[in-house]
Amino acid sequence: KVSLLETTRAEQAKAIKKDTHLSDLAKTEKLKTLQEGYSKQLATIHNTVEETLQSFETSVDRSYQEALPSFDAASLTNARHDAKMMLDGVKDDLKLANALIALLEDSDPAMKHLILFTPFPQRYLASRNALGQLAEFDYEHSKVLPNYLTEAGQKALAKKTKAHTLRQAQFRLKVVLENLTGGG
Repeated sequence: KVSLLETTRAEQAKAIKKDTHLSDLAKTEKLKTLQEGYSKQLATIHNTVEETLQSFETSVDRSYQEALPSFDAASLTNARHDAKMMLDGVKDDLKLANALIALLEDSDPAMKHLILFTPFPQRYLASRNALGQLAEFDYEHSKVLPNYLTEAGQKALAKKTKAHTLRQAQFRLKVVLENLTGGG
């Protein structure tokens, strides 16, 4: 499927190529100018989308953070020590993601907060050089997280998910634009 922008550009380029009043050199120059014009327009569109998306992501992240429960530092420190002690006992690194999720069951609110709402799990996995377990944990985490969020937290999470989807679309748009303009 050809976009309107591509069609317009293709029609203009075709008209330049068919113009019998222009020399080959003049046609080449006009085509180059046409391409540069489109490249500038596309760069402007991309930059506008990027700025708008960045602003949206910042707003969404702020509302998400505000919707999360908070805990005092002492409770989180104790939970961190308990979690580390339990996880250090897991000898098989391939079982760490499941062990982190298992800590949510029958644990106190501080432990749940530590696992669900802080970067502790990712940092712990990195410290164990179990980077392959990050994707596994993130997947399991995304499945259980909504169960522990308030209504406001669930709404904020939905917006955060939309922001992530928009970021992916923006990346795909960037690739398309680079292909249309012949490079980065």
